[in-house]
Amino acid sequence: MIDDKEFGFDWLNLDIGEIINCGTWRNQPGRLNEETDVLICLGYSAGGLAEIAYTKWFKPKKVYVVKELVSRELPEEINLDLKYVWIKELEEELDKIIS
Repeated sequence: MIDDKEFGFDWLNLDIGEIINCGTWRNQPGRLNEETDVLICLGYSAGGLAEIAYTKWFKPKKVYVVKELVSRELPEEINLDLKYVWIKELEEELDKIIS
């Protein structure tokens, strides 16, 4: 079960997917990065940007940013492994990783 008492989780559908308890939402970006080998960015929400930023320190990985779903590229100064791809290119890029 999820332990977060500060922000809660009553709005989550706990019947789908795997439940990974991070203790609190504050730990979520780091834990997500520990559990994944690649990230796919579908938009620049505040939480999504935190998850992208954590790829620099927690199990560094490439982040695929879907061009059609963001307003612009992030600044080079953030120095992360970002690859901007069109949706139609995404499957081919992911196939390169698993083959």
